[in-house]
Amino acid sequence: MTTNLHYLIAGMAVLLVVLWQYSHQRQMDDRNSLMFRRLLTVVSLDVLAELVSTCFILYAPYSFGVGRMLSNTVFYLFQAILPLMLLYYVCTLCSSRVISTGTVLRMGIPTIALVFIILTNPFTEKLFYFDSTGYCHGPWYLLLYISALLHIAAAAIFVAVHRDAVSRRNLTALLTVFLLAAFGIAAQAVNPAVLTTGFGLSLSILAMYLTINNPCACMDSLTGLNDKQYLLRRMNELTDAHKAFHIITVYAYQLDHMNKVSGVQSGDEFLRRAAEHMQEIAGRNVFRVTGKRFLLLTFSLREYEACLTSLRQVFHTQPDDAQAAPSPVILCGVVGAEKLGTGGLVLNYVEYLESLAARSGGTEVIQNDRKNRDSFYYKKFYRFSDYLGTTSQMSELLGISSISGILRFGRYPAYHGISEPHLAVKSSKTVVENRPYY
Repeated sequence: MTTNLHYLIAGMAVLLVVLWQYSHQRQMDDRNSLMFRRLLTVVSLDVLAELVSTCFILYAPYSFGVGRMLSNTVFYLFQAILPLMLLYYVCTLCSSRVISTGTVLRMGIPTIALVFIILTNPFTEKLFYFDSTGYCHGPWYLLLYISALLHIAAAAIFVAVHRDAVSRRNLTALLTVFLLAAFGIAAQAVNPAVLTTGFGLSLSILAMYLTINNPCACMDSLTGLNDKQYLLRRMNELTDAHKAFHIITVYAYQLDHMNKVSGVQSGDEFLRRAAEHMQEIAGRNVFRVTGKRFLLLTFSLREYEACLTSLRQVFHTQPDDAQAAPSPVILCGVVGAEKLGTGGLVLNYVEYLESLAARSGGTEVIQNDRKNRDSFYYKKFYRFSDYLGTTSQMSELLGISSISGILRFGRYPAYHGISEPHLAVKSSKTVVENRPYY
């Protein structure tokens, strides 16, 4: 049993290190990051509950029967919930779509049944019980291990089915996570005296943190802001959930000139100061999209107007002001950005609007309207009537990573207010046919 405590203490130490490091880093608000935080919390509570229940079994006197039963019941509840949370985590990683309530309930039916068995165990003694010799396994004690291994197998199958939506790096990381968790569970199922489940789960969490959910992987090293990779994932999630959002971009179009005249260090200092000002305005919802472009994400028209007004004040100050921005910028606002369909298309539309600015040497403001949006759609799609290209060429022109993403764009016709091009796939070619514009 000493070895068991050593495994638990080692697992708890790993989790405390991950919790400490993760809590002191910039938090992200996408669904997968939120699910990872919940999973990290529940795994930590699970290992702590296992440590407490083991101490009750080893060191508590016989009169502490209620405490032993209660601590083990709580630990078993965590063990029942964790595999389902791992499955939900994998779903959020492989797809940006919101899981429907019906799907959540269907996925949770086995876990709900297992929770019921655990809660009634003090009366049925099917999973465990205590007698004069101490802790004893019930006839159904393997049920928890079977449930956990089946959930891991289901998660692996889900990843295999949706492997095109996951990068090769994340696929390798998920395989490592599954193997670590499955090995710890199987080892304890074969030899219940060796408590390796918690240790295997802690190593799985460590692998997730280092490879998939490390906030530093989606952070710009110069400004400390989240980068384009995370922004696209966040916007796609908001679009799939049909949640309204509005964006404001800050484009430092004379940054190259500043670097030539004042030096690269002056340009970097401008970017850092600009990032600090924008974080004071919009908090965590500020992103560095490219070397010269920042983006602010807002979720209401009032917040959008307030941020735009504050940005005008920041970038319209005089050069001799201590709070001044030493370079003119283009402020580009897009209301109802979710209507464009995908994150890549939103950024393409922003670049199109910025190209309309005069760039006279001062700070300029341009906002989207129906005319600009219709013109963008025309230039983006309707000029392809005589174009016949491969799928990869079309994907590049549309700013979407795959042909499935192109076809997915057709899910938002009601937002556009204009007839969309008809996409027909024949052999390896993609044909864009025009329909009547009005």
